[in-house]
Amino acid sequence: MALIASENEQIHEKCPAGQHSAVCIAVYDIGNQTLSYMGETKELHQCIICFELNKRMKEGDNAGKRFVMSKTFTLSLYDKSNLRKALETWRGKKFTEQELKGFDIEVLIGVLCQIQVMHEEKNGKTYVNIQNISTLPEEMPKITAETVWKNPPKWIQKKQIDGGVRTEIVENEKPQQSTTKITNAQDTDMLDNIDDPHATTNTMEVPF
Repeated sequence: MALIASENEQIHEKCPAGQHSAVCIAVYDIGNQTLSYMGETKELHQCIICFELNKRMKEGDNAGKRFVMSKTFTLSLYDKSNLRKALETWRGKKFTEQELKGFDIEVLIGVLCQIQVMHEEKNGKTYVNIQNISTLPEEMPKITAETVWKNPPKWIQKKQIDGGVRTEIVENEKPQQSTTKITNAQDTDMLDNIDDPHATTNTMEVPF
C-alpha cells in the first residue's frame, strides 16, 4: 500500500480575536529553557499558564468544544517582567513586598479572567496569541471549566523534559503538580506563545 506525503498542512481552527471570558485551568513548571533573543542566548526558568475560553469551536472533531490557549512566562516577579505585569492586571492590584518574596502561582487555577486574543500576520501565516489578561468585568459571563487533562499534553511534557522537570504520568487520576513559587529575581521575559490545553477545577473570583 502506498504511503503518500503531500504539501497540505493540518488546519487548526483559530480562536477569534477580541475579548473573551476565560478561566485558568492549569499551571505547568517547564524548568530552565534555553532561549535566544536579539543575538543573546539565556537559560530562563519558565512556566506555562493555560486558559479555557468562553468561545466554542465550530469545525471538525472539536466542534462544540471550547478553545484552550496558553501563554509562556519567565518565572519571575521582577518589576519589568511580563508575568508580574500580567498578574497585577489580572488581580487588579500591585503585589506587596511580602508577596514579592515568593508567590505560589498555582493559586491561579480555577480563577476567572478576561483574555484579549490578537491575530498577527507573519510570513504568510496567522498567529493567535494572548495579548492581555485582566480581571473579569461584571458584565462578562462567568464560566466553569469543561476541559479535563489527566496529564500534561505531550508538547508540554517535552518542554518539561528539556527543562529538567520530572513529571509522573498517571492513568486514572490528575497528576500532582509541583508547587511553583516565583520571586523578585531579575530576569528578562522572552516569551513563547502557544495554543493548547490541561487540567480543571472549580471557578473563582480573583482571590489572589
